[in-house]
Amino acid sequence: MATFPPIEQFERMLKEVVEYYMNFLVKRAQLNAPIFKNVLRTSITFQPVKRNYRGAWQMNLVASAINKKGFDYAFIMHESTYTLGKISAAQPGTVEGGVGNKFLTRVTEYWFAKRMFEEMYAQKFEELMIKSGLRII
Repeated sequence: MATFPPIEQFERMLKEVVEYYMNFLVKRAQLNAPIFKNVLRTSITFQPVKRNYRGAWQMNLVASAINKKGFDYAFIMHESTYTLGKISAAQPGTVEGGVGNKFLTRVTEYWFAKRMFEEMYAQKFEELMIKSGLRII
């Protein structure tokens, strides 16, 4: 016999779990982004979790560092091929491939391939169920 929360409470819990995971990806992407006055790393965030037109949950990892002239440094650094500067090149390696281009894509693909989302989801969801006093029998 299972005891489930009302759908609104369940959706709030699900959203909290997804945001927890997205915050993890943001931190990993920041470690993989090149360093230039920290502008790029601090621009990495995620768009609020919402439902798309099909009703599925949608989450996007994004970076945008547009200067006064309209130049999007984040886009160029993500999509281009380049040689890292001294500070970026000196950064320690990461499991996702280290500092360099495709810092958003590499992080997302690595952790989805490791099925980390499912593990984090199960752990966080269980914590929320316990916290809310709900249980599955």
